[in-house]
Amino acid sequence: MKRIIDWICSFVLVVIVFVMFLQVLSRYVMQFSIAWPGELSRYLFIWVVLLGSVTALIDNEHFEIDAVYNRLGNRGKILNRIFIDLVVASVLIVLVYYGWLLTGKVARQQSPALRLPMRYIYMAIPISSGLMLIHVLIDLFKIAKNRIPGTMKK
Repeated sequence: MKRIIDWICSFVLVVIVFVMFLQVLSRYVMQFSIAWPGELSRYLFIWVVLLGSVTALIDNEHFEIDAVYNRLGNRGKILNRIFIDLVVASVLIVLVYYGWLLTGKVARQQSPALRLPMRYIYMAIPISSGLMLIHVLIDLFKIAKNRIPGTMKK
């Protein structure tokens, strides 16, 4: 899953660069401004950020304060990890639910320049949150099966 998301994010970043280059070229070289490149790059950036947060969660690269964690014993580290995963899963469930509701509420709205249904932009919230939730649940399952490296003696 991570490799696919990384590939999508890389491709979308290339598209953003190309679209913004087109915008700069049209504005400063051809002396006219195109309306849609700024809008498209903004919406693609939203998707990149939210999908990038999925890969950051998978790689365990989100910000954490480990001063207390480093002082815990093996059992304490496991309990800490379970607690954090449960809190994160709770927040992600809320994001999936309300993100889905919000996507439904904006289903008829269209973006100004592209006339793109806004649900496609807002769907980034429940999709990215759902993907993160899947990973957190997998992580909890691995903890339950004693398969997390560094948390239990083999």
